[in-house]
Amino acid sequence: MKSPDEIAEIAINNNLYPTEERARAKVAYMLNPSFFNMRPSTDYIEACAKLAGLRVLRNEILKEDASLLRHPFGAAAVARGMSQENLLDVTHQLIARKRGSGSMASVVFDTAYLLKQRLSQLVRH
Repeated sequence: MKSPDEIAEIAINNNLYPTEERARAKVAYMLNPSFFNMRPSTDYIEACAKLAGLRVLRNEILKEDASLLRHPFGAAAVARGMSQENLLDVTHQLIARKRGSGSMASVVFDTAYLLKQRLSQLVRH
């Protein structure tokens, strides 16, 4: 596994960001556990599938285009055994309706709090 400095150097050497400062800031942000928990995307799907009191309309992971895996960085990650699914997964989308609600409007949940609770329960079991 590469260090944050090594990752930033790759970004800088490949002109992925307009400035070195921006590259280092982006890497620091992406590796900060306050913003990203580094959990597999399947954990989100499984946790939300078990939420009580909701009729789930959509519980899915939005993905990047698979052609990104042909890029040398993508190909290297796959060669190292990283899951193609997790490499392409971008964000989790949960759309649900509260059971028993007469409302016709779907509610889009910010799932961070509920997921954190459910994931911590799954980890303990």
